[in-house]
Amino acid sequence: MTFYIILLTMISLNVHAASFNCAKATTSIEKMICSNTQLSDLDELLVVSYKKAMTRTQDKQSFKSEQQQWLKFTRNICQDVECLKDAYTIRISELNEKVATHQQTFSISGTYQRYYRDKPDVHKTMISVKALQNGQIQIQGQSIWVGSSSTNVNTGEVEGIALLENNQAYVKDESCELALFFSAKTLIVENETGCGGLNVTFNGEYRKIK
Repeated sequence: MTFYIILLTMISLNVHAASFNCAKATTSIEKMICSNTQLSDLDELLVVSYKKAMTRTQDKQSFKSEQQQWLKFTRNICQDVECLKDAYTIRISELNEKVATHQQTFSISGTYQRYYRDKPDVHKTMISVKALQNGQIQIQGQSIWVGSSSTNVNTGEVEGIALLENNQAYVKDESCELALFFSAKTLIVENETGCGGLNVTFNGEYRKIK
């Protein structure tokens, strides 16, 4: 009789699959996940998202530590189903964003040149973009304004690191601010403030040249 009770208990715990063996669930959190279909599904989705994000992470040890911290200080402090659902939903979203951001930053890395009326701007302006970790990008730009004479030349520079979100980034250094909007092979710069000498500007449409 005892054997059948134990067997039924093990079957019950395994009704809902999870990222760990429900038959060996010991903590209240693990048991709660195994006994709830939605939580179990979220746990499995988390594993999929985590593995995808891991393949796109350079500092894998740091990323593992981040996940362990989430388990210890976010998931495992929950005391009810709703708390766990919220914790899983937010974490899955964060992991998926890491994957999407990596794809975006990789595709926009390169050198952009400003164009005017379908030709390279006579006031030569270049912006280099480099993808960094954690969804960030590094921006370096130089702009030149040429007046009516060869001696009438003003220059401007911008350099900074910004977070790329939804193909947009906002860069700010000591004196300059830029809003950048990326699409395939192109870049739009708007809302510039204080980025160089008289008449110098980074605003405009850029094309990726390499």
